[in-house]
Amino acid sequence: MRAAHLVFTRLPEAGTTKTRLIPALGPEGAAELQRRLTLHHVGRAASFAMGQPSVELILAHAGGTAREMRRWLGPWRCEVQAPGDLGARLHAAITSAHRRGAEKILVTGSDCPGLDESHFREALDALDSADLVLGPAEDGGYTLIGLRRPEPRLFEAMPWGGPEVLATTLARTQEIGWTVHRLETLPDIDEPADLPIAETALAAARRVSVVVPTRNEPAALADLLPRLLADDPHEILVADGGGATVPDDLAADPRVKVLPCPPGRARQ
Repeated sequence: MRAAHLVFTRLPEAGTTKTRLIPALGPEGAAELQRRLTLHHVGRAASFAMGQPSVELILAHAGGTAREMRRWLGPWRCEVQAPGDLGARLHAAITSAHRRGAEKILVTGSDCPGLDESHFREALDALDSADLVLGPAEDGGYTLIGLRRPEPRLFEAMPWGGPEVLATTLARTQEIGWTVHRLETLPDIDEPADLPIAETALAAARRVSVVVPTRNEPAALADLLPRLLADDPHEILVADGGGATVPDDLAADPRVKVLPCPPGRARQ
């Protein structure tokens, strides 16, 4: 069964993104946070899509060209968001994916760093039986919506940005007669008070592996490794082609792993 995952995002331009955070971060700081949140979320979505051949990842973007978006976020399908309010844009993107043959459609934004592959999997599995999947947000909105076919009544004249979005959506779903599966409630990042949540989540998700191919360079390793460790990577893999003497205090760090291997830069 074909599925589409639509990520609603925009090119991070100062003054046009995360405007409610500008009083706390300034225009450039708000745009930088949006850039980081988007990279994090698209990374999770791409990881999931690459492991699921039936899932197509689509970047529904505002601002920038498809070429700019692909250069920034990778070689995914890019579609410019339709005109109108958020509801009109959501409905248009969902309808487009459905017309191309998607039988399950997920829509997310980049405002919730807690969303990950487990939520995408749960949502798609739930759509085997439920008509609608919602990921509630702590502020009364939702972080994810999943459905099997377009339904304009879910998006028309909605109080977007307010605390009644989720409740209004659930009430309309009941009127339509659809069944609903709810994911766990998560915080999203909209207001200055949410900034600590963003920084904590982004820091927890940062997993950088550093590969150091070396041969007979003990002095260079003694100088390099402390500087790398200061940036708190997930791990440092020393590909030892011979003579990789690591000082005892650094070798005791669980993040440092020495991997003996035949010499040769490519093999290492």
